[in-house]
Amino acid sequence: MLTIDQIKTHLRAIPPPLRFGACGFIVLLLVLLLFSRSSPTRAPLPHPAATPRVAARPAPVIVPPLAHTAAQAGPSATAAPTPPVAATSSAVATMAAVTPASLMLPAQPEPANLVRGTSTRTLLAAPANANFTETLPTDWTAVATVIEQTPTASWSSAPGKALQALDPSSGFVSNTWTTWIQIANAGAHTLVLRLTQGPTRSTTVTIDSGASPVITATRNGCSGDCSQATTTIATATLAAGWHQVTVQVIQKATEAATAADLYMRGPADPMPIAIVPFAPATKVSAPQVSP
Repeated sequence: MLTIDQIKTHLRAIPPPLRFGACGFIVLLLVLLLFSRSSPTRAPLPHPAATPRVAARPAPVIVPPLAHTAAQAGPSATAAPTPPVAATSSAVATMAAVTPASLMLPAQPEPANLVRGTSTRTLLAAPANANFTETLPTDWTAVATVIEQTPTASWSSAPGKALQALDPSSGFVSNTWTTWIQIANAGAHTLVLRLTQGPTRSTTVTIDSGASPVITATRNGCSGDCSQATTTIATATLAAGWHQVTVQVIQKATEAATAADLYMRGPADPMPIAIVPFAPATKVSAPQVSP
């Protein structure tokens, strides 16, 4: 093991230029080490191939103002707002879905003295046209009103015993049955009208005295063979509760009687079922002859 004196002897043997050069090199290394610790570390630049390309943004599109305005169109014109393009298709679909059948009809107040299995029948008469036309008469005259037993919504234009003496033998005849039905479940109800036997000039089904009938059907082409039934289907959205149903059959007095059967399928029914009618009456009454 070398002693301190021996180390000093060896150092003196090194030429002075080499001694100063070694010392300067060591000092330079120490300075570089201190500088590298004090300076922040810079992240290496990414490779050009690894740098993702950013798509250039499109230039903003400036929409010019409309050429026609309310002032240019005239004082009576009203400028309507233009819906967005994205909302056009949905707005059209909504308008197409809004139909009279989709509007829910509210329940009516329950009439007093409702009797199950009865209907109110009103008989009207009108003179025949001087010349044969398909236009229905408008000058109707009320003949009689009677309460009839109808366990289901099935009616015949043939006059019952109470109306046989009052039923006209010429011209046009209108039989109108008014009933009340009770709806258990609110929602869309399918109505099925089935006409058999004789012809009809017009048969309509109206709910809650609506402005327009729910069903309109005719059987003008069965003057000879009326064995085939005519079926018409419609949909009405009804609220739970009581609703008034009016069925009118118009035909000539000389034509064979027509039978009208009305069925209904509610939201919870698997198929159309017979309607149970109600009428406000204490019992089946004799005809009330109109003056």
